Amino acid sequence: MVLLQSYWLVGAGFLITVLLAIGVVAGLLVNEQDLEEDIPEYAVQQFLKAVSKQDYEEIHSLLSNKFENCSVEDLVSEGVEISRMVRDQRVTLEHTQYVEGVAIVRVRITEFSSDGPFGSSENSQEQAYSLRKERGLWKFTKLPWPYHSCGYSSPMTLPVLPSTPIPERPQGHDR
Repeated sequence: MVLLQSYWLVGAGFLITVLLAIGVVAGLLVNEQDLEEDIPEYAVQQFLKAVSKQDYEEIHSLLSNKFENCSVEDLVSEGVEISRMVRDQRVTLEHTQYVEGVAIVRVRITEFSSDGPFGSSENSQEQAYSLRKERGLWKFTKLPWPYHSCGYSSPMTLPVLPSTPIPERPQGHDR
């Protein structure tokens, strides 16, 4: 009787393990759905896809006209490390809010890591994207994460200090 119960427990444990593995694989294979083109969330989705593919022309096309100082070259110089970072993260849409013609799209970015003595871990943060319609298309009005600067590298200007006259050495005090 005890032997029969232990076989049953082993069988149930095996079945649970198989079902769990199937669930994990199915979750990893689910592809994201493309959103409708006329909503701001679509622009965010396309931006993040372009970042992960290093499609700098597409990234640039999604920026507002107010970023006239930001060139494709500026994006390329910052983009190599960024695209690798975005590919290793999962982004989920949280919510969208509209304020005076500006759409604020909030997403949750989750980074997974599998190093360390206790197995895998994850770290999440929320990012907000500001977009406004320009000529019928949603464009970013603030430089979107993960970019931090673009086209604003100006040479550092040092303050001009007032000139201070150097006192002359009195005569007869030579060393």
